[in-house]
Amino acid sequence: MKMTPMNNRVYGILISLCSRGNFNADFYGNPRKQGDTYVATPFSIKYAFRDYLDKNGEKVFYIKSFKADKGKISPMQMKGRYETLFEKKLENDSSLSVAKDLFTCIDVINFGGTFAESKNNLSITGAVQFTEGVNLYAETETIREDILSPFANSKKDDANNTTLGSRAIVDEAHYAFGFSINPSEYRNFVEAIEEFEGYTKEAYEAFKEASLYAVTEMNSVAKVGCENECSIFVECKEESKVVMANLHQYVDFYKEDGMGVIDLTRLNRYLNCHKAHIDKIEVYYNQITTKIKGINEELNYNLFSILNREPISLGSDK
Repeated sequence: MKMTPMNNRVYGILISLCSRGNFNADFYGNPRKQGDTYVATPFSIKYAFRDYLDKNGEKVFYIKSFKADKGKISPMQMKGRYETLFEKKLENDSSLSVAKDLFTCIDVINFGGTFAESKNNLSITGAVQFTEGVNLYAETETIREDILSPFANSKKDDANNTTLGSRAIVDEAHYAFGFSINPSEYRNFVEAIEEFEGYTKEAYEAFKEASLYAVTEMNSVAKVGCENECSIFVECKEESKVVMANLHQYVDFYKEDGMGVIDLTRLNRYLNCHKAHIDKIEVYYNQITTKIKGINEELNYNLFSILNREPISLGSDK
């Protein structure tokens, strides 16, 4: 299928709600924190994207897969994943062919990846880069719940009793991730790989769709309270080389009359400095639970429902 090369840069913000869940646990099972701030790693949001895209039939390379071996089920190694996905043997000194194959995977053309197997060592810096997610809500607290298991622990003296465990969750958090998309990251691969045209509009559309639904679709015990709350895309003009970093740090969140408020006042001050480089701004949000405030109508804003992608008129939240 013919792909359409994409040349313009995109910057943006993804905000994920976590209600009585644990979006990104540390090694002790607690909601991850840095000091007093609740955070989530870029890997946690990428996992949600890969899981969503894989479930929806896209070719995804960096995702856990399993094999049956001598009556046991075990995770595949990288070589096994490659040979299974592409239905061919991995040869030595074939890194050019490996790179061409990997770029057909939707997660690789978006996020890049490292391939370290035999004599085929590749490092692909992704066109899409995420920042760490930072909780915007000042009132977040950790809750610890006891969990009763239906099974006994036979290694203990009280094996006649079932075991008791616990889990840690947050009552409510709103994690904001900044992201950037720079198609020129693949310029060297475009020159080296025949018929490879770099980052594509199709890859961007897949990324965009996952930005609206990937977190909501996650269905583990810890993630069932998590959902996509707001996604903001700042699309630059094609000739622009402007750099806009960490847009998520210019967004504020608070509660007003029982509704969540995403305040873009400070973001607009920042974007105003780059107004000449911006083609359009798209904001997707859950209008049933959330209000958007502080929009500068001089910028080309387009509002949409994150629930069904239907347009929302400016000022309808007021």
